[in-house]
Amino acid sequence: MKKWLPAAAAIVVLAMAAIVLFRFQSAEPAFAFTIDGLAAETEFSEDQLRQVYEQNLPLFTYDVGVAVLAAELSPETPGETVEHILLRMGEQTDLAQLAQEFPEGSFYRLEMNSLDTQEGRSGAYAARWEIASQMQEGELSGPFDAGGTQMLLRCLSRTENGTLPFETVRGTMESQLQTAAVQEKIREKAAQAEIVCEEDQLRQAALEALGK
Repeated sequence: MKKWLPAAAAIVVLAMAAIVLFRFQSAEPAFAFTIDGLAAETEFSEDQLRQVYEQNLPLFTYDVGVAVLAAELSPETPGETVEHILLRMGEQTDLAQLAQEFPEGSFYRLEMNSLDTQEGRSGAYAARWEIASQMQEGELSGPFDAGGTQMLLRCLSRTENGTLPFETVRGTMESQLQTAAVQEKIREKAAQAEIVCEEDQLRQAALEALGK
């Protein structure tokens, strides 16, 4: 019976790997990095992270990026009020001033790009990105439905063929590399457990063949 303990250990290790992968994939977007021998490490220096970033710049290059001023309004907000707010957004970008003038609205600035569309986990804000990605600087759009609200947009800036800065992706890269290191260690432990199991099985078979 003891000969199966290593196999059970391997199963536990693989189950741990599945849990790690599930938690990681559900927490952050996935990128496929060229790790260049760093997978065996669990701590990464600033220089190592920057090296990975430089080697994988195409992964962080987006087609379109926009910065917008957004307003979210209740579906019950009268059309005249909505139109007034949209026109005012064309004149004023100060969030505090807009909030003071129109307390019924929720105003914020947001940066989006084709790598990070800010749609939300449920995709409720997909329309926000779809419309914003077509806008030019200074253009106004809305109202349209997004996340169950009436939304208004003003495009503050537009960038094409841009690159996410290192500071923005540093945390994601580090998590990805650490996860790769954990996966490697798990594979090693699983392989070791299988070898021990096979040795035990061979030993048992030899003893049985000898009639012991």
